[in-house]
Amino acid sequence: MHGLVMGLVSFYRDRSRPDPFDEEDLALATQLASRTALCIDNARRFTREHAIATTLQLSLLPHAPPTTSAVDSSHCYFPGRYGAHWFDVIPLACARVALVIGFVPGEGLDASATMGRLRSAAATLAGLELPPDELLVHLDDVVQRMAHERSADPRTLHQARPPLTANCVYAAYDPVTRRCAVAAAGQDGPLLTHPNGTVTEFGVPRGAPLSHGAPYEMSERELPEGTLLTFYSDSVSGRYPSEADERLSRIREAVARPVAPAEVCDTIAYTVLRKPFQDGAALLVARTHSLAPARVGSWIFPAEAQSVSDARHAARECLTRWDLDDHIPTTDLIVSELATNVIRHAQGPIRLRLILDRALSTEVSDDADTVPHLRHARLQDEGGRGLFIVASLAQHWGTRYEETGKTIWAEQDPAAG
Repeated sequence: MHGLVMGLVSFYRDRSRPDPFDEEDLALATQLASRTALCIDNARRFTREHAIATTLQLSLLPHAPPTTSAVDSSHCYFPGRYGAHWFDVIPLACARVALVIGFVPGEGLDASATMGRLRSAAATLAGLELPPDELLVHLDDVVQRMAHERSADPRTLHQARPPLTANCVYAAYDPVTRRCAVAAAGQDGPLLTHPNGTVTEFGVPRGAPLSHGAPYEMSERELPEGTLLTFYSDSVSGRYPSEADERLSRIREAVARPVAPAEVCDTIAYTVLRKPFQDGAALLVARTHSLAPARVGSWIFPAEAQSVSDARHAARECLTRWDLDDHIPTTDLIVSELATNVIRHAQGPIRLRLILDRALSTEVSDDADTVPHLRHARLQDEGGRGLFIVASLAQHWGTRYEETGKTIWAEQDPAAG
């Protein structure tokens, strides 16, 4: 076949047919051998492509969950012949964390490559501190642009392929307030296992799959410490709903036990997904924690000039309690600039919060929706250097928008003197 030896076939006749093979027998044998060789070659090519696609999928996924104080997480992944799943645990600023799971329908390398691009896009958008519903809107734009690029590719004009689409669930959890916000596109939100073992659904509206250009809704609730979040992506849900419902029912039974996330993944892998799994699935389990009150300082000051000095004084006392006196000069400048920006350019009271986690975070919130801009002031300018000073002093900084107002944050390394 194609110049390759695929195997050896032998034909025999028993004593009831002692006459030798004739030309008709040879033609039939040749046809049988050709068709068999074609089937073997196709199977070999499919197996090789499937192995490459699976290897690519595994290389594009996280190998170990990051260590965060917000959640303990674990995952399991079953690659299948149809579609590519992805999941992620993304540390965010100010001790927050994002949990993502998604699925790209399709076969072969194309679905795997698309999955990798969407995972990178979701991680990049998460770093912008967008709310879950707004993040899915931007991710929808990414999928639409990818679909347009694929349809305009002259190399694939004559290939019959299904429309490019994807499912995704995105959650953001804050261990300080214990509030979790979730938005879903094309699949259901996570299951909640309460500390008493009760299993419920998060209750997030199920939006359209990505690439449809539809808006998405966000659900937010406060979670008791120790709540288990179970995200499950099943590629058969759209084609075999009854089978997917049965699996989900068995997953609900498995997550009702108060055990560690890794044990939950093992239980589901060996009890729910133990059969030969052809279509693939992904599971992401996370148990929530709350940050100790001793590691958080929070104050509210009126929007007046004296409040800047009061905010610096409160921050100094907090850093002294945390034995971080070396960070007082830098934090003084950050608090001064951000608090002054509230007085000059925003409205409402000055809300200051310090968080000690893997980073020393300084947050200043106000009630305005104005967008802060990093400016490079000229020598003759009297102002415009506030955010530039903050960006120069902090390791990272950014803006997070709430339902009312915004929060500007800056992070320092607590281990750096």
